[in-house]
Amino acid sequence: MNPLLLSLAIVIALACAVGQRREVTIPGTDLSVRPGWLLLVRDGCRFSIPLDWKDGPPEDAIEGPHGATLIIQRLRFGDWPAHVARVRAVVTTDAVIRDGIAGRLWIVRPGNDVTEEYAEARVEGGSCGAVFRYPTRFAPSRDLVQQILDSLGSGRTR
Repeated sequence: MNPLLLSLAIVIALACAVGQRREVTIPGTDLSVRPGWLLLVRDGCRFSIPLDWKDGPPEDAIEGPHGATLIIQRLRFGDWPAHVARVRAVVTTDAVIRDGIAGRLWIVRPGNDVTEEYAEARVEGGSCGAVFRYPTRFAPSRDLVQQILDSLGSGRTR
């Protein structure tokens, strides 16, 4: 889908979602967005953020309240299981690997000052990766972190 048309469809979906409490499917796609959230697609990766988050430097960083940052990047490789094994091999002992969903990897590295959460969603030809960093003392709710990182996936439309 043309990026301009996708942007217009997102604006229309957001306008339709005002006052609603359920996700709205963006016309002409299989993508949906919840009210009060913005759906973004970068380098073939989609993700959702609350409307009060904003683009910040560098170009691929998103800034949230209280110093939180989110960086999205497309990773290209051929073998998902081998990639996951390589990532697991370099994870430090202070990190927690969250398992449970096929085609996803989620690592939490708590810190005294900054907590970092790393997530990947398997997509064709590699994965979409996210680094979510936030000051530990201003940690967002677990629900918010879950919603942002769960929204990570392929930005390809039908």
